[in-house]
Amino acid sequence: MLYLNDGKWQGEQIISQEWVKKSTTKQIETSKDDDYGYLWSIKKYKFKNRMVSGFEASGNGGNKITINPELNMIIVLTGSAYGSEYVEGQQAKAIIEDYVLASFGN
Repeated sequence: MLYLNDGKWQGEQIISQEWVKKSTTKQIETSKDDDYGYLWSIKKYKFKNRMVSGFEASGNGGNKITINPELNMIIVLTGSAYGSEYVEGQQAKAIIEDYVLASFGN
């Protein structure tokens, strides 16, 4: 919630807005289809007929915290398929785009 709300919790600035912006902005270009900030992967997701930007923390087994400020949305996935690149990558992306985001209106 802190990152979705630019570092604020119940009206109080807990993390500086500058740090939230810097840590979720491209710091490293990766060879994948995303970039990397400070501890956050910078992502784009298919939503209806357009792409929306977001960022995520991703852990082994398919565990993810995905934050999409454009849609005012946080998506959390938990899993235990440790060591499975498919679950952590393609399957998680499909769940997010094809099911979670697809179930929301414009």
